[in-house]
Amino acid sequence: MSAKPGTQEWRERKRAVRTRAEALVQLPTQAPEPPRKALVVLGMHRSGTSALTGALAQMGCDMPRHLMAPEEMNPKGFFESDAVTGLNEQLLASAGQTWFSFPPFPHDWYRSAAAIEFAERAVETLRAEYGDSPLFAMKDPRICRLVPFWDAALRRAGCTPLYVCTHRHPLDVASSMQHWAGYDMDYALLLWLRHVLDAEADSRGKPRVFVSYELLLADWQATIARIAATLNLDWPRSPDAAVEDMEELLSSKFRNFAVKGEDAATAKRLPEWVREVYAIVERWAGQGEDAADFPRLDEIRAQFDAMTPTMAGMVASFQSGAVERRQQGERIGRLETRLVEQAAGHAGQMQAAHEQIARLTSAQRQREQEVADRTREAAEANAALAALQVGADRLRRDHEALGQLHRRDSRQLDQMTQRIAAQMLREVDARLDAAAHEPEAPAPKGPSAEERVGLLERQLAELQQHSSGLENTVRELTSSTSWAVTRPFRWVSGRFRRR
Repeated sequence: MSAKPGTQEWRERKRAVRTRAEALVQLPTQAPEPPRKALVVLGMHRSGTSALTGALAQMGCDMPRHLMAPEEMNPKGFFESDAVTGLNEQLLASAGQTWFSFPPFPHDWYRSAAAIEFAERAVETLRAEYGDSPLFAMKDPRICRLVPFWDAALRRAGCTPLYVCTHRHPLDVASSMQHWAGYDMDYALLLWLRHVLDAEADSRGKPRVFVSYELLLADWQATIARIAATLNLDWPRSPDAAVEDMEELLSSKFRNFAVKGEDAATAKRLPEWVREVYAIVERWAGQGEDAADFPRLDEIRAQFDAMTPTMAGMVASFQSGAVERRQQGERIGRLETRLVEQAAGHAGQMQAAHEQIARLTSAQRQREQEVADRTREAAEANAALAALQVGADRLRRDHEALGQLHRRDSRQLDQMTQRIAAQMLREVDARLDAAAHEPEAPAPKGPSAEERVGLLERQLAELQQHSSGLENTVRELTSSTSWAVTRPFRWVSGRFRRR
């Protein structure tokens, strides 16, 4: 049963929650340092934190089990844990903020019930992501705003936090944020100032070292050696063994924005606080941290925090504008993706249509070729048919001529046979009559009647043989293959002649 606000019980419960929360984020200073070491990279978004964390990985620091996937803005990868980033997003939301919020993080949150819940989740996340690793690197630009929380969580997980603070020229950062996320340049510069000031103030007095993105790219071996010397580290991997991997990781081809020199025009583009803070951390990266700069940094931070209520309206406008532009960019990106996919689909359909048209065209050409072949064959058949018709007509004429010749020879043979027979009969009758009225006389010396009859019989046989030969010729002609083949043509020709 919950206590009513304002009662003694309610005040005691609230006091107990605060005590527990404060215990979670503030460990006793006399506690011994845990043997495990966690290199916590602190730096604003787009400040080269990914390149620095990747370099630490090449030197042998363990990475989280669930790495954020590379994207176009970071093709080599972000080298940060999806789980840690997700937890930070939820933590900031529980305090009414986002990573791009302008006001400082509310310290009252550390005495809330939410702080207890998130502290326990943070320890579980560290164990899940890094296990029992004796040396690992942890990076998420949101930690710049949450150093007290993660310092306590790491110590509860049995680790000693060692902070590597890095920075990049503010105009490079602002240009990159404008390009990739559509942020206003001035707003991006204020966010750079907020992250750098909070990270410096909350890590002050703890083991830390300051480096820069420019120095890392210019001489990574010197930067790595400086980190090891300042934080008293022994790298699991020697720099000589990591040369090839480092050169590929830190190649200048992955750097998209770079200010050309520190001329007067460049200096005028920076707000005074941003220019002054950048000069301090740039000097620390080259010469080492100087406590004499702490008062000025604290003064700038206090003035920066004090101006937050006055600038609340403008900052809210910047925030909403940035969010709206980012959402519009995401919508445009989705539309572009959809259009590209549709275009790809249409291109596929067009390709399929072109292939189908090509197949149909090929089939049509094949059919046209077949039609041409059939037309040619038909023309050749018609020509052959015409030649056969001519041959049939010739054979028909030859046949008719042979028939006429046969009929004429037959008539001549019949006439000759009749004449010979009549002659023979007349001669026989004459001989018989003569023999009956005249005395028998000696036989004449010329051919006898029998001889003449025999001669006539032989002539008759020859004529019959000749007639038989003509009949055989006619039969051979009418029974031949050409005669049978030309029969339809003779019929057609006869039909045409009769018509």
